[in-house]
Amino acid sequence: MPKPKLESIVFSAVTAWIMVYIMTLYNTVLATGTYLKGRTIIGTCVEDSGPDGMHAAGPLTDSLLKLGLPLRRFKTGTPPRVNARTVDFDEMEVQPGDEIPVPFSYSTENPVLPQL
Repeated sequence: MPKPKLESIVFSAVTAWIMVYIMTLYNTVLATGTYLKGRTIIGTCVEDSGPDGMHAAGPLTDSLLKLGLPLRRFKTGTPPRVNARTVDFDEMEVQPGDEIPVPFSYSTENPVLPQL
C-alpha cells in the first residue's frame, strides 16, 4: 500500500508578547478553549477576557476569521459567580443531586470519585 503524501506548510505565529514561532505543519488542531472573543460579564460591565482574568484571544480570533476558518462557540455551562456576602442563606433550601449520578459518557460505568 503506498504511503499517503503529506502536504506541509510553514507557519509563523507572533504572540502578544512579540514571541515568534516558526513551524512546519502537517496537521494542526488549535484548541483555544474559551479564549476566542472571550467575555466576562459582571452585572452591566462586559469586558474582553478569558477565564480567571486571562487575556481574551481577540487578535487570534480575527486572524482565524480572515483565513475563512469557521468558528463555533460552545456553551460551557459555567454558572454565574455570586458574592456569598450578598446572599441570605437562611432563605435557601438544599437541592440534593442524583443519588446515582448519570455520567456524560456511555463508556463510564461508575463514577470514579466519591460523590460529595
